[in-house]
Amino acid sequence: DDDDDDDAGNQSDQEGDNEVDDDDDDEVSDEESGGEDTTIDDEFRNKIRTALGETAVKEEESESDVSDSEMFKIDAALAQAFKLRTGRPTTKTKMKIQKETRQQLAHFKLRVLDLVDLYIKLQPENVFILSLVVPLLKVIRTSVNSKDMVVVADKAGTIFRNKLCHIRKYSHNITDHVDNLHDIFKQLMSLASKASSLQEAMLISTGCLFLIRVLRGNLGDGSEPDLFGCLKVKVIKKAYQELLTEFMTKRNCNLHVCLFTLLIERVPELGWCLAGHLSRFTVDAIQPYRQIQACKMLSQLLNRKSETCLKSSELDKFISATNNISHQVLKSLSEEDTKWKPQFYLEMLNVVGKFIPFVKKLEKQSLCEDFTNISDLMATVEQSNTVAKSNVMRISCKLIKKVLNSNVEKPRRKRKKTVSTGDEGAAPPSSGATPVNGTNGHREEKPKVKKTKLHKPEVLLKPTKKTSKRKKNETTA
Repeated sequence: DDDDDDDAGNQSDQEGDNEVDDDDDDEVSDEESGGEDTTIDDEFRNKIRTALGETAVKEEESESDVSDSEMFKIDAALAQAFKLRTGRPTTKTKMKIQKETRQQLAHFKLRVLDLVDLYIKLQPENVFILSLVVPLLKVIRTSVNSKDMVVVADKAGTIFRNKLCHIRKYSHNITDHVDNLHDIFKQLMSLASKASSLQEAMLISTGCLFLIRVLRGNLGDGSEPDLFGCLKVKVIKKAYQELLTEFMTKRNCNLHVCLFTLLIERVPELGWCLAGHLSRFTVDAIQPYRQIQACKMLSQLLNRKSETCLKSSELDKFISATNNISHQVLKSLSEEDTKWKPQFYLEMLNVVGKFIPFVKKLEKQSLCEDFTNISDLMATVEQSNTVAKSNVMRISCKLIKKVLNSNVEKPRRKRKKTVSTGDEGAAPPSSGATPVNGTNGHREEKPKVKKTKLHKPEVLLKPTKKTSKRKKNETTA
C-alpha cells in the first residue's frame, strides 16, 4: 500500500511538472509568435543536445528519468543556448534599425545640399548650375511628406528659392545649351500639372521665371526680337496656353493660378500670349471660380503697361472678342439674368473699366464701334437690382461712365530744372516774378552760414523753499 501511494504521488508530481512545462512552452510560443520565425533549424537542435549532454533523449530510446540535481547542472547551458536563439531582432528592433537608417540618409542628403549650396555660391556663372532646377524640385517633392525628411525639404526649398533662382551673375554664354534649357522648361511644365500643393506650384513657377530670365539675358541669333534674347517665344507660348486650357476646362486639375499670375506680374510681355484665351474663358470656363479667375487675370493684364508679344492681327482679334463678351455680360446684367454670380459681374465690370482706356490708348475705338453698345447699356445696368444692392458695383459703373466720356491724355514729361550760371545772355524774369537781387535778373543765392550754438550763461541755483522762508522771516524782523 505504501508503494502504491508513493507511485501515485510521483505520478501526480510528474503531471504537475508537465503542466508547468506546458505553460512555459505556451509562453515561449506566444513570445515567438510576435513576429519572429518559429522554425527550428538543425544548428539550434545541436546546441540543445550538447547542453543536455547524456540526458538528451534519442529517437530510438524512451525518456529517461532526470533528477533535480542533474537538471540544475544543465540549466546554465540551456540558458546560454536559448539566449543565442532569442538574440534575433524583433519587430521593435527592426523598426528602430529602420528609423536609424532613415536618419542617416537624411543627414547624408543634408551634407550633399551643403555642397550644392557652396557650388552655387562659388560658381554662379557656370552653365551646369541651370541643370539643378529639376533635381532640387524632385528632392522637395519626395521629402516633404516624410517626417524624417522634412528638414531636407526645407533646406532644398531655401537653396532653390533664395540661392539658385536669385542668381544675378548667371552665365552669358549659353548658345550651345539653348535647346537643353527649353527641355528643362518643358519638364517644369509637366511637374506643374502634377503639383500637390500651392507651395510646390509657387516653386515651379519661380523656376520657370528664372529660366526665362536667363534666356532673355543672352543674345540670340536674330530670329527673335531683341526683347526676348535666346528665348523661343513659340515654345513658351504653347506651353503656357496648353496649361491654361487644362486649368479652365478640366475639373480634376492640380494646376494653380499662381503659375499664370506670376508670369503676368513679372513678365507681362509674355503674359500677353494668354490674352485671347483669357478673354474666351471669362465666359466658357467650366466653373464659376475659373471664370472669376480668368476675369482677374485679364484685368491684371490690362493694367500692366508694357509691350505685347502679339501681332497686330492678333491684337485686333482680342479687342473685338473682348468687346463682344463685355456687351454680352452687361446685357445679361441689365436684364436681371441669374446666369452668373454677382462676384463674376463685379470682376467683369472691373475688366470693362480697364479695357476701355486700353483701347483708347491704342487708338482703336473703331474696332469697338466707339463703345456705343456699352454706353447704351450702362444706363439700364445702373438701375438693375444687382447693382443697386452692391455699393462696389455702383462705384464701378460710375468709373466706367467716367472713362467713356473722358479722353486719354498723354503722360506729361517732367521739366528739367536748370541751374543758373549768371551769364549775360540769360533770359530776363517774367513780369509776375518775384524781385531779384542780382543785376542780370537771376536770384542770388545767399551764402550758407553755419549756425553755431551759443553758450548759455551760467544760471545761479534757485534758493530752496526753506531758504526763501528764512529770508522772509529776516525781512519781517
